[in-house]
Amino acid sequence: MEVKKTNQTLKVFKIIGLVVFYTIILTLLLFAISTLAQKSEDQVPNLFGLGYLTVESNSMEGTEEDSLFVGDLIFVKVLSKKEKEDLDLQDLVDKGAIVTFFDRDPDVRKRVTHRAIGLTEDGLLITKGDNPNTNPTEDAVKRGGTEIIAIYKGRIAGLGKVINFMQSPVGFGVVVVLPMALLLIFQGITLTKNIFKLREDKLKQQLEVEKEALEEEKEREREQLKKELLEELEKERMK
Repeated sequence: MEVKKTNQTLKVFKIIGLVVFYTIILTLLLFAISTLAQKSEDQVPNLFGLGYLTVESNSMEGTEEDSLFVGDLIFVKVLSKKEKEDLDLQDLVDKGAIVTFFDRDPDVRKRVTHRAIGLTEDGLLITKGDNPNTNPTEDAVKRGGTEIIAIYKGRIAGLGKVINFMQSPVGFGVVVVLPMALLLIFQGITLTKNIFKLREDKLKQQLEVEKEALEEEKEREREQLKKELLEELEKERMK
């Protein structure tokens, strides 16, 4: 009974392990596909308009409910050309939306994700980081609607660090290659055991069949011998 319970527990852990493993593989696959789908460095990795970015600076660390922290994985709605042209900048300001745009420095060309806080007299968007220490004033450059490439939709705290690690050569090796190798080794051992067990069961079955056939043959011989003895006795009695 105890052995059966142990086997069931091991089976449950095996299933959980496989689910976690394949979930990680699927997640990495989705991130890889979205990254490969980028047509240029000017785009945000995305699938069907839902993009992701990793927070790499503390400029948005603050006290707002949706402030961002280094290592967070953020999800953004990537804007099409038409959506940029039709973008309501005042609505972004009213909502305190967090937007992503490119730094205008051609040598840097980095993505910046800051909060919309106002409009200039000529209708350009004023942005600023939430961190009062690193970003005490609004951003010097004001943005037109066509410069906004994405709008923040949500985040998973700390997951950005995990994704960055898993996408690195070392992380990919540790999280994917090593478990895959161990899984293949485990499956190979299991397959070998099953093959040997199948052969053993087949051999036992064959031996059982041969044993039954031998017993039947012995039984027939006994019956024949018994019949012959009875016939001899009958002959002796008739004399």
